[in-house]
Amino acid sequence: MVIGIIGAMDSEVKLIIEKFEKYERIIIGGYVFYKAEVNGNTCVLSKGGIGKTNIAICTALLISNFNPTMVINTGIAGGLSPLKKDDLVLANQLAYHDVDVVALGYEKGQIPGSPRFFATNQPSLIQVKKILHENSIDYKTGTVLTGDQFVTDKEVIKEFLTCDEIIACEMEGASVAHVCHQFCVSFVSLRFISDVIDSDSQVDDYQTFELETAKKSSEICYKILSNFHQ
Repeated sequence: MVIGIIGAMDSEVKLIIEKFEKYERIIIGGYVFYKAEVNGNTCVLSKGGIGKTNIAICTALLISNFNPTMVINTGIAGGLSPLKKDDLVLANQLAYHDVDVVALGYEKGQIPGSPRFFATNQPSLIQVKKILHENSIDYKTGTVLTGDQFVTDKEVIKEFLTCDEIIACEMEGASVAHVCHQFCVSFVSLRFISDVIDSDSQVDDYQTFELETAKKSSEICYKILSNFHQ
């Protein structure tokens, strides 16, 4: 089984690379992919970069060149109260909060020709939850939003708050899900909360805890990789 792992920043993937006993380093289109064997599975890991376009390019290259069975997007996110810093979030579904074609009859967040929400593959999500449970790791589930901005005001996502269980915002997840949807590849989104949207200390918390929470996300992701089976 081939499992792809994509993070946005060095801090979100470096720890996983360090845990590989040996790996092959492959460069495609300016992106570096690390290929290694873990627990009988082939893992292909890459830093996709920050933002929707960067991560989408990386995801498409990973799928086209390595044919993964599943892609895991790991990293950090801003949470919505009552979530708090250090909470682990698994996305049930993801959507773009900064797409607006409402004037042409589409729902907020929906790109014409695509669903508004990209649902996580349930069998993969169930297995990830099982691994977390077996390792006594708590987590939250819900809808995660993606956009090309660091959200500090819930007003930015107000169209979603009244109708959906929104628990976090970040800058890449829906793009990974979108590409996986297009290629019919299973995906899972796993994020640690680094800061809480609308809190007085949000920006300071992010700057203080970004590295710490990114490392935790990497550790959990590697634990899942080490225990995942087909």
